[in-house]
Amino acid sequence: MNIREFLETRVSNNPDKVYLYFEDQQWTYQQFNECVNQAANAFLELGISTGDRVCLMLLNSPEFLFAWLGLNKIGGIMVPINTAFKTHETQYIVDHCEANGMVACPETLDVALSVRAKSQTLKWIALIGSGSHEQLVELSPLWRKSSTSLTDIALHEQDIASIIYTSGTTGPPKGVMHTHLSYILCGQAMTVRAGLSSEDRLMVILPFFHANAQFYSVMGSLAAEASIAVVPRFSATQFWRQVKRYGVTQFNFIGAIGRMLISRPPEEFEPNHSIRVANGAPVPLDVYQAFTERFKIPHVI
Repeated sequence: MNIREFLETRVSNNPDKVYLYFEDQQWTYQQFNECVNQAANAFLELGISTGDRVCLMLLNSPEFLFAWLGLNKIGGIMVPINTAFKTHETQYIVDHCEANGMVACPETLDVALSVRAKSQTLKWIALIGSGSHEQLVELSPLWRKSSTSLTDIALHEQDIASIIYTSGTTGPPKGVMHTHLSYILCGQAMTVRAGLSSEDRLMVILPFFHANAQFYSVMGSLAAEASIAVVPRFSATQFWRQVKRYGVTQFNFIGAIGRMLISRPPEEFEPNHSIRVANGAPVPLDVYQAFTERFKIPHVI
């Protein structure tokens, strides 16, 4: 099975169920899939075809998901880039993967334009959000006018879906190639590891440019036919308010986030939350105890 089939199977099972919550907006599975198809058609119009690499340098947003899955639906390869990277680090990734295009947001546009000036392969930069520049393609209007249906394109489970670069601690970052099947298997594993079910609503607090949010939160939620609530970035001060607002039942975290949450003032805590699972990296005993005893989270993995 490839990612297109994986997503569309979930859509056919749950067309009217809300899949994605973001700020004051929400998308059903059907609406979400239509937006993904519009993104896919826009990439086709920009000349992207099977095997082409497109870098995404975006903050957490619905548009990141539309772009990523839209690329995968047409055989394109998504290359996520850390939004905190400066020109030098970004240039290395763009050049190394020989990217054909790049999608940026206002916060990353200056870096993208600097990279474009020196790149030998980058044909276009597409902007999500406000801004104008002679080198830019305004992506949102292109998406809106694109069809919500998508032609059949030959895809295979062993096709490359993404190239995710390592942190480069012992040398230049290495581009790790992940197949469609790799994503699907990771998502299915999360239904076992974290007990994800169709009743869950998982909050994404980790960045989409990192494998954790992609493999575990997004693919896990799709595998379980669950829902996700996406926040632009993690905020310890807003965390419990967001949990209550979206009716969150699960979230994935890293160790530093656990430390930040237990250090917040007690009055920020929402005792009537609905979280039943917190899934994260190994944490010190005091963080584990705070999650289970003070925060009353039944399952901390």
